[in-house]
Amino acid sequence: MMALREPNIEERELARKPKPPQTLHPHVPLQLSSSSLAAELARLPARTSTPGTDEEWQKALNNARSQLEHQRIWHMNLALLQTYGPYTWRIHNYLLEATAKQAETTLEELKQRYTDVNRERKNSQWTELITSNLQIEMANVVLDAGVDRLNKKEAELASM
Repeated sequence: MMALREPNIEERELARKPKPPQTLHPHVPLQLSSSSLAAELARLPARTSTPGTDEEWQKALNNARSQLEHQRIWHMNLALLQTYGPYTWRIHNYLLEATAKQAETTLEELKQRYTDVNRERKNSQWTELITSNLQIEMANVVLDAGVDRLNKKEAELASM
């Protein structure tokens, strides 16, 4: 049978680290129940026998270390999320608000440009309309003067 060995430096450091937080956020508890743990364990293949050879023990030990490392990283990620998560959302919300404000400003500028273009178009059309009406009125005045002149000429010729 194999002799028990002393834990290495990494294992001692892991044992000294504080326990992972019990909540993801002050308002969101971690959902680590025994039923979820049992479901996770049920997913793993059942052990048929205890390792007998040094190679099998080494495989089992490597597997346990890899699972321990996975859990350590998982807990570290949870701690990071608890520490920095709210700030990340605040920054994201700030960026969304800034983008929305920029979009609203752009919309107002476009509306103003649209209004200016329409005002300019209406003024141009109004100017053209007035110019056209004045030209027609001037043509009418010239024609009326011509008619009056012809009427006078006709009256002169009739009186002769």
